[in-house]
Amino acid sequence: QAATRPSCCNSVRHLRADKDDAYEVDDCDRSKLIRASIATHVLEIGVAVHSVIVGFTMGMLTDTKQATTLTVALFFHQFSEGCAIGAAVLESRLGLKHTLLLWLIFAFTAPAGVFLGIGVQQAQGSDEPSWRGTLTQGVCE
Repeated sequence: QAATRPSCCNSVRHLRADKDDAYEVDDCDRSKLIRASIATHVLEIGVAVHSVIVGFTMGMLTDTKQATTLTVALFFHQFSEGCAIGAAVLESRLGLKHTLLLWLIFAFTAPAGVFLGIGVQQAQGSDEPSWRGTLTQGVCE
């Protein structure tokens, strides 16, 4: 059996325990889990920044037709990003608390961007978009 194992695997085994389950991982599996965890966090950071920008753009909108179009696009886009993050979290086998933290970050970044965009739009003082607001919205889209 030792001859069929990949060269990166050692006979050293570690017990990884989460609240939900406990399982053994060898050094090869451990390095894969570390890489998957790093990839999950990089994906989460990218999605969070992107969600704030898209939410900001949505908050800056004053035209109902544009807002409706962006809402539909945002719905499908966020759904796809949520599926990607879910798959990454499952692959990295993060603990329950860590997983919930990532989901909370994902859930609140787009609304935070919307509130930020609404605040900037309100700070401009009128419902008519100024050249600064139009420029900001164009850059964010």
